[in-house]
Amino acid sequence: MRLNLSNFLTLSRIILSPFIVITIMQEKGIISLLLFCVAATTDALDGYTARLFNLESSLGAYLDPVADKVLLLSCFGALVLKASMFKLPLWFFLFMAAREMIIIFGALLIKSIKRDFLARPTVFGKLNTVFLIIFIFFNLISSHFSLLSEGKLRIVLFFVTAFSFFSLMHYIKIGINQIRDKLA
Repeated sequence: MRLNLSNFLTLSRIILSPFIVITIMQEKGIISLLLFCVAATTDALDGYTARLFNLESSLGAYLDPVADKVLLLSCFGALVLKASMFKLPLWFFLFMAAREMIIIFGALLIKSIKRDFLARPTVFGKLNTVFLIIFIFFNLISSHFSLLSEGKLRIVLFFVTAFSFFSLMHYIKIGINQIRDKLA
């Protein structure tokens, strides 16, 4: 399996993640913001280039959600630890990590029952990723430019948590239906 442009863009998101964490931890706000913007842009570009140039691959189908999880969870972890920025509560990081584990283990369970199963993101899953990227962006930019107050960031935190929970419940419902259909 060859690495194409789309897969390279996806892989670059994983490669950039530790550098974003390091710059957040070192309080290099502008650099972490720029690196995060580059990584977030690859999330939009990888799928676009795959469709535009007919580069869709099974590697990309698995690598893209992994890259999203690595980027988001590593940024959330850094923002939990870094008090000089809008400090994310530990419960948020734990919730997001648990959410991802539930989705991963659910997909593996369904794959073990239904061999032809291919995990595909839903509209709610894609929207959730977009909302979380925007949330991190506003967190990083607000810590440097005071764009949003801490109170407004808390409101956004509540919204992204609620939407993440909703999208998790949606994935669970899909998973239960997949298993029920296979066992019926």
